[in-house]
Amino acid sequence: MAFKIPYGEETIQFKLPDHWQLVALAEPQKKKGFTQKKIAKKLKKIFQDPIGCEPLKDLIEFTERVVIVVDDISRPTPTQMIIEPLIDYLTEEIGLPKGNINIIFGLGIHRNMTQEDAEKKLGEKIARVIHWENHHPYKNCVSLGQSPLGTPVKINKTFMEADFTIAIGLIEPHLWAGYSGGYKAIIPGISGIETIVKNHELVMEPDAKVGNIETNPLRRDIDMIGERIQLGFLINCIMNIAGEICEIVGGGAIAAHSKGVDVARDMYEIPVKETADVVITSAAPLGIDFRQSSKAAFNTTEALRKGGVMIVTSPCPEGVGNLRVTEKTPKRGFIKFLTKVLPSAMLMSQVRKQGYGIEDAPSVYQMFKFIAKKNYLFVTKGFTEEDREKVFVADHATTLEEAFTLADKLLKNEEKKKTVKVTIFPYGGSSYPRMEEE
Repeated sequence: MAFKIPYGEETIQFKLPDHWQLVALAEPQKKKGFTQKKIAKKLKKIFQDPIGCEPLKDLIEFTERVVIVVDDISRPTPTQMIIEPLIDYLTEEIGLPKGNINIIFGLGIHRNMTQEDAEKKLGEKIARVIHWENHHPYKNCVSLGQSPLGTPVKINKTFMEADFTIAIGLIEPHLWAGYSGGYKAIIPGISGIETIVKNHELVMEPDAKVGNIETNPLRRDIDMIGERIQLGFLINCIMNIAGEICEIVGGGAIAAHSKGVDVARDMYEIPVKETADVVITSAAPLGIDFRQSSKAAFNTTEALRKGGVMIVTSPCPEGVGNLRVTEKTPKRGFIKFLTKVLPSAMLMSQVRKQGYGIEDAPSVYQMFKFIAKKNYLFVTKGFTEEDREKVFVADHATTLEEAFTLADKLLKNEEKKKTVKVTIFPYGGSSYPRMEEE
């Protein structure tokens, strides 16, 4: 039987070796995308009958200063499709002057948006008429004490001084926060550096993982801080595997986000009955570089047994991306040893001592924890030999057929006497398993 998985804009077709047995083909639910006309109609209904709060028209006075928080160019949210109908509603239905509207790009610690970036994200019509600015995590923040989990709370001053606030974002599975969207627009989007660092440290908690909202301390910290700040109105979209908006929710931040997570969960949480010896996953819809592509490994890891082999395929047109490897970085064997013997906090401290920064450290920490228990096999034609040396946490192949041979070797099954159980995730970048083992 032949299988197909995405590889960037292309598709890879392959057959499993004869001694490999498929136990699950874990595909996300397909859902039809909205037209722009349907998006505008859906948004108007949300403005008039939102989830968990009063209609938008009843919440804003036409004399008020309104701040809209949006994510940056690194995120796939089709912001222009949402913000244009929103601005039209604010100015035409409510009578708000355009000069009273300010857009903040919630960068977290990402680079600043340029005018060209803003026009791509917001559309020329908005980016050239409505004032916009970049959030800065080291400047223009006000202190609001601590969260119940001990996170120092510093939030963008422009946002805090607004009369009314709106956030636009995307709900999709998230490695640490369970799902993106909701108050993540604020934390880390427009938070101070102290808030971002402390909140990100909660990645060390076992329940800070993809798909988990209910008992996730990192998400709970975000939401508790968010509820203290009281966002005025949330608009979140859900996208299908083709990258099209297929649902929009809006209203009170917690209530609307919860509804959106239910929709996304139905699409991207896939029941899997048993762990496999090998997981084969495409990084789609991600895949621009190694760092982004590795999210597919973390998303699908619970479907892989301890000692198993994770095979991730990705074109990686930008190679390893901004991954840095310092001269201090230890070899893979020593990393496995450190991960097994050190408590989580000490391991994170060691990661930071290697020179990894605020955003890199949690990802590197997770990767170290991953390779301590499982084998990582990365399949791409986008790497140079230097790239392969930098990505010391994985073994490498350029084709799936080459990867299958290497996987047998890693499983000590070169003679092919054992049956190898396999699960395939065609869209590991946005889907994850719900294990239903008996």
